[in-house]
Amino acid sequence: MSNYQIQGRVIHVGETEEIGEKKFRKRVVVVETGADTDWPQQVPVEFVQANVDRLDAVTVGSMIEIEFDIRGREWKGKYYVNLAGWKVRLLAVEQRAPAAEPPAPHGYVDFGKADDADDGIPF
Repeated sequence: MSNYQIQGRVIHVGETEEIGEKKFRKRVVVVETGADTDWPQQVPVEFVQANVDRLDAVTVGSMIEIEFDIRGREWKGKYYVNLAGWKVRLLAVEQRAPAAEPPAPHGYVDFGKADDADDGIPF
């Protein structure tokens, strides 16, 4: 099986889930790639069993590189794919103070609040 790599900024680190009687462990990290493009992608990568612990040092805002395998399967006539992570490398940890307001979504334009001074716009 081939291995692949992805680099990007962490936008979500999930909690470790334990599934079933055998306590199968799973954890998801979501990496945003292409943030400086018109179409950034938010890519979830799953880590399972012993690999779950590799995400302990990963925090939202960090730049990371993940090595993963592509897994595919059929279930009830439908096909599914997931990215199975097995190695994480921290490239940079975000060291900024928390913002007073969350950043605006990509492509969002703030036209001001309704109670702003009259600017001549009829709505």
